[in-house]
Amino acid sequence: MKRLNIILFVSVLAMLSQHTAGAQKSVGTDEAAKMVQEIISTTSRISSISCNFVQTKTIVTLDSKVVSKGKMSFSRPADIRWEYTEPHRYAMVMHDGIATIESPGRKEVIDTRKNKVFQQICDMMLSSVTGDCLSNPEQFSVTMMKQDKLWLAVLLPMKKEMKQFLYTVTLYYAPEAGEVVKVEMKENTGDTTLIQLNDIRHEIAE
Repeated sequence: MKRLNIILFVSVLAMLSQHTAGAQKSVGTDEAAKMVQEIISTTSRISSISCNFVQTKTIVTLDSKVVSKGKMSFSRPADIRWEYTEPHRYAMVMHDGIATIESPGRKEVIDTRKNKVFQQICDMMLSSVTGDCLSNPEQFSVTMMKQDKLWLAVLLPMKKEMKQFLYTVTLYYAPEAGEVVKVEMKENTGDTTLIQLNDIRHEIAE
């Protein structure tokens, strides 16, 4: 798979609302553990999420920004649809270990269980929504921080396949709702991807 497509799929992880200014503050070990436990406890009760998004990708070598729009939906246990609607139509659907890539006039089906890199990307996507990425040391080294009213989880990839193109992923959580409200992804090239989530809707399992 071409590197450009891999970077695009990684951006599915990105779910955010508004950019929040303010200094980032580190927390102690005990407080970090409590934050992680609360996030996992809260997200485990969310059965589905849907929203619109605006994605901004900053490309260092071109000194430019590319803005895209679309919508995302997630439902347990492991279904995700990430669809770009502007300026081009493009979608990725994940269901039961199978990823379907859809674009006008083309459809590609990938069994993620047979593609190690793609499987790690899909696992990262799902675990970011559910919060499981915060308790998987084989996948990520996690540093918890705070910024204003948001909780930050700075993820450092541990798998060599992910390290090849992804430097860090910072998840911003709204602790009251248990939602990822912002993600900042930094690639080894220096490029960054931000996606702004609008009209977030979710259902809580009984």
